[in-house]
Amino acid sequence: MNENQRFGFWTVVDGIVTPKSDGYRLLCRCDCGTTKMVMKKPLLAGTTKSCGCRGVYPGAKIAGHVVLERHGRELTLRCEHGEIFKSRYDRGAIRMQTCPCNRDFSKHAKHGESVHATRTQEYNAWRLMRQRCNDPKNKNYPHYGGRGIKVCDCWNSYDAFLADMGRKPSRKHSLDRIDVNGNYEPENCRWADVMTQRHNQRRCQ
Repeated sequence: MNENQRFGFWTVVDGIVTPKSDGYRLLCRCDCGTTKMVMKKPLLAGTTKSCGCRGVYPGAKIAGHVVLERHGRELTLRCEHGEIFKSRYDRGAIRMQTCPCNRDFSKHAKHGESVHATRTQEYNAWRLMRQRCNDPKNKNYPHYGGRGIKVCDCWNSYDAFLADMGRKPSRKHSLDRIDVNGNYEPENCRWADVMTQRHNQRRCQ
């Protein structure tokens, strides 16, 4: 096992495997700063991803907001505009309250593409991308967020995503990462057809 290797929010501090009566363990550090011995088997299997903080700790960024304080499930956050507000952390996910700057629905959905009956293909691609990376309940999460794949902070805004990616060239194109182990960010994403994506799958790397 290599030092600095990442598994979820864990980083391996000492690559030497230490045998214990209940299995092999590695010294790891969570992104929140907690250091402890972690069992090797669940670490490799991806069933343990953090010390329990699940990446929610003071200084962490969630949906573009900075966590200032955490008391149990109650969070104090600062939005990208500098406003401070409260939200809740529940069952491994953020039940994110809209920041004070965007509580006006017309501002929050000004692009007009999020209404269910009129959702565009680009909006659906953005929405599903974020679900795969951010929602542990999503069936595809183990292959994306569970592997450490993230959505860049600027793409928490659909308007920014659309400005960077533009419209799909055709209905046959879908969102594709050039480096299948890289994050969703402007430099690593494109609209690609099925054949291009098939040749770009992980087993072909």
